[in-house]
Amino acid sequence: MPDIVETTDAPGDATTPYVLAPGDTFSGTLATSSDVDLVALEVTAGMAYQISLPPDGAPNPMFGIATSLSGAISYSTSIGSSSSSTGSNTVVTFVASQTGTVFFGVNPFDIPESEPYAFAFEGIGLGQGNSENNILVGGEGPDLLRGFAGDDRLDGGTGNDIMDGGLGNDRYIVDSAGDRITGETGFSLGGGIDTVESWISYNLTPNLEILRLQGTADLNGTGGFAPEALVGNVGNNLLDGGGGNDVLNGKSGDDTLVGGLGADTLVGEAGADVFDFNAINQSRPGQASRDFINGFVHGEDLIDLSDIDANSLTDANDAFDFIGSDAFSGTAGELRFFTFSGGNFNIVEADVDGDGVADMQIFVNLTNTMFEGDFVL
Repeated sequence: MPDIVETTDAPGDATTPYVLAPGDTFSGTLATSSDVDLVALEVTAGMAYQISLPPDGAPNPMFGIATSLSGAISYSTSIGSSSSSTGSNTVVTFVASQTGTVFFGVNPFDIPESEPYAFAFEGIGLGQGNSENNILVGGEGPDLLRGFAGDDRLDGGTGNDIMDGGLGNDRYIVDSAGDRITGETGFSLGGGIDTVESWISYNLTPNLEILRLQGTADLNGTGGFAPEALVGNVGNNLLDGGGGNDVLNGKSGDDTLVGGLGADTLVGEAGADVFDFNAINQSRPGQASRDFINGFVHGEDLIDLSDIDANSLTDANDAFDFIGSDAFSGTAGELRFFTFSGGNFNIVEADVDGDGVADMQIFVNLTNTMFEGDFVL
């Protein structure tokens, strides 16, 4: 992989002497705050390419791609309009619309003067679907997969892949921390319900609705601010719903489930599971606001309230006082449960300010009683 070095300042026009073929790298310097460097890239129509900046200690320039210099390059911290972007300024992917030369421009953004930069230019695999339901599978290296419309399955294979399912109910296979999913439309805006099947710990990005962890490793899954479903594997998983009314299912293993904000449904299934609450606003009173725990097993599962200050009237981080099914006495820090005659469920509630009214509630299904040992207080 030839390393081309900017020995004289790269001009900001088509006279640039620096021409890169796929597989080349380029190292340059933005000498002043107004310096603009242009580098020519040799491309073939219909082929996919990737430009990557070093992930560690990389500068933060603006950059863009243009097929001709008849007009000014539109710079962005993501990428110009002629490209498919990852939304980050460390990787740029695009499909060439012509054979010949395109221009990659680097423009100062928030980097200081005389700051060096470097990037690699390479060809990558390209898989493109149509309006039908497609299965797209990449190769050993980096790939760009585009499903367009339809319910597509995208699997980049090994390597750091860019996957864009487009519209429809798409399914993504993720096995590398460098895999990126782009271009999805939110369900409320007419997009589909999209699923990520991940073999690594994974954070759902906006407009992805379902995460299913794969394999046997102890993996973590994290949601965002919209309603999502997180499903664990047979390992010991940490599932954190973030915001929104989420559904978390730990499956097998000793899992920790954090619903976060919203009225969440938490299912532990097999294993010794912990239902972890870190603030009273994560499960407010009332049917529309409280979390729902399904399948709680006494002597095996736990409800962890230890991060919550049970008494808001003191400066200390107080533990809760479990009072069983007794009514609140007007003392801050009390934790109780109640049920209805004949019901196979109970509602756990906490009073943190001593007014005798619940500030937090949790619905626990399939058991009509609770014990002090069911909680981390």
